[in-house]
Amino acid sequence: MPVCDTCGCNLTHGNAHLLKPGGKLSKTDDGKQSISVLKGLLNENDHQARHNRAHFDRHQV
Repeated sequence: MPVCDTCGCNLTHGNAHLLKPGGKLSKTDDGKQSISVLKGLLNENDHQARHNRAHFDRHQV
């Protein structure tokens, strides 16, 4: 399976059901299960993006 189909980076309202318990991608063939970490990752990404934009603005980039 491609990473984007299993890690959640391609998670949308239309496919979120696939990662929920019992969903097609909720468990891999070797028994690994999906967990929800996307919100924390996106929050950190937003924080870093704000920092980067402020830095670029200060340096007129």
